[in-house]
Amino acid sequence: MIFNWPQTPHQKQIRYLQELISKKTFAHAYLFYGSRGNQKERVAELFMASILCVNQNEVPCGQCSDCLQIKNNTHPGVVRIQAEKGKKYIGITQVFAMRKKLSLHSFLNSYKVAIIEGASDLTLEAYNAMLKLVEEPPQNTLIILVASAVHTIPLTIISRCEKIRFGPLIENDLREEENGIEHLAQEFFSGSSEQRFALAEHVSCESQSRIDAFLLHLLSLLRACCFEKIGFAHGSGRGNSRAALLSQAPLGKILLLIEKVYQLRRDAENNSNVRLHLENISLIINELELQ
Repeated sequence: MIFNWPQTPHQKQIRYLQELISKKTFAHAYLFYGSRGNQKERVAELFMASILCVNQNEVPCGQCSDCLQIKNNTHPGVVRIQAEKGKKYIGITQVFAMRKKLSLHSFLNSYKVAIIEGASDLTLEAYNAMLKLVEEPPQNTLIILVASAVHTIPLTIISRCEKIRFGPLIENDLREEENGIEHLAQEFFSGSSEQRFALAEHVSCESQSRIDAFLLHLLSLLRACCFEKIGFAHGSGRGNSRAALLSQAPLGKILLLIEKVYQLRRDAENNSNVRLHLENISLIINELELQ
């Protein structure tokens, strides 16, 4: 391990993390996400090393006992997990083992740090176990989830993490990200009330372009459903299946939702409260579920 921050396009993110180290003000959980191969894993490792280094500077010294143990993968306050060799997903037994190790008292440093590489690829049971950990982490514990995409991670976990995005994205990753935004739009209509409110918080923290892409996908779903209601085919068969998410809603409610999303698109350009608007839209959907 090289104890020096990488020279990448992500200097803004690195400066922010160094500021946290300097002030010693940490969230209990972070989500580092972005395209593959953009060194976010290395940034996570250096963030962890800087926190645990005896000198506790913005750059780990590389010489103290903590740094040497981190380098040799023997530090008792560090837990790293990723999918086991030959397996695609991180399993629940790995998460349970991580939770057990994090619960042990640390004699070398006040902090314990867990890094979950491939946080996009956990089994459902493992995600449920991870949720309990980020909801009620052991004292002085810091959790770093590293993911190439966020649309597979439950919103209940995302909403409990401080999100740090690493870009820019190459063409293939942009396509993957677009698919992820479309998935979130579908989940906004098909998920539970709690998931919608968590998603409202998540989307409101994104860039303006990603917020607008999300809203456009919402409109696409609503328009498809509206055309289905009045007996017109609209778009591909795939679009019609997406519109079925709202197939039981009255036409008047669909038109109201379209109006609200259009209003949010206009207001979002003027730095309006995106989260509040999405929560109001969620309340309308909640009313549909009660009918």
